[in-house]
Amino acid sequence: MRENMNDPFTPDWRIAPGDLLADIMSELSLDVSVVARRSRLPTATVRKILKAEIPITPQIAEQLDLAFGISAEYWLNAQKHYDDIGGIK
Repeated sequence: MRENMNDPFTPDWRIAPGDLLADIMSELSLDVSVVARRSRLPTATVRKILKAEIPITPQIAEQLDLAFGISAEYWLNAQKHYDDIGGIK
């Protein structure tokens, strides 16, 4: 546990933003086509995010914010952390 809860959370592990998206999809019982429709992203884009084949861009983050009400900043921060510790090459 962190000694000071005001310190920024900086885990030493990584999780792809696509894995976060997959967890949300599972929790809400959504499939790729529903996420694509809600986010107004192509189905192929959603699949690539889930496979960590493409990063979360600012545009994608905005679309996910619209679809789930999870801020674009959250998605971009998740992508930045993933990239900083060896994410998508």
